[in-house]
Amino acid sequence: LGVYLSSSYRGGAYISGVVSDAAAEDAGLRRGDVIISLNGYEINDDDDLKAVLSRLTPGQRVEVVYTRRGEERTTSVRLGRKR
Repeated sequence: LGVYLSSSYRGGAYISGVVSDAAAEDAGLRRGDVIISLNGYEINDDDDLKAVLSRLTPGQRVEVVYTRRGEERTTSVRLGRKR
């Protein structure tokens, strides 16, 4: 996905940074966004996000629901290979 996460955040996976030229950047995700759902799976923290990502395959297109400044948004991401 290409994001750095804050492990102390609850209520979603808080993006503390985005890797340049990675899938997350291409999808428009930014530092400060909070991922709350990935491909229909509820995300409560960074461990949930890592668990869901581990079941997916590179090249797969997934739906990401996230919040930015309290507003819920949805984007689609094509997963790259693990760096």
